[in-house]
Amino acid sequence: MAKIMVVEDEERYMAQIAGIVERAGHEPICFDGHRQALDAYDAERPHMVIADYSGPSACQALMAEIRWKDGDIPVYVQSHGTPSEYMLKEDRVTGFIPKRKLDERLPAILAEHFGGSE
Repeated sequence: MAKIMVVEDEERYMAQIAGIVERAGHEPICFDGHRQALDAYDAERPHMVIADYSGPSACQALMAEIRWKDGDIPVYVQSHGTPSEYMLKEDRVTGFIPKRKLDERLPAILAEHFGGSE
């Protein structure tokens, strides 16, 4: 069972992502803000981060600190819009998931990283 850190400020999407993570047999660790997630990161030691791309500055700060702590952890961002490829590369994001495609794509991503069925 992997620990998946979920960073999402909209309750609807936090519940949706947590449900997908649980159905895949993993433990969601949920935070409604980037700062709270960073404060808990060392204690939680997640195996993956799924963060809301709420804007370049907040997301960049989160990604920079996570990459400083653990350069190999998979980090996915999800959003209503589409961040530029430059931003995703600059932030060293593993991948992007449109919020409208969470149910479709997240199970496959979890299976790809941690095994199991989609």
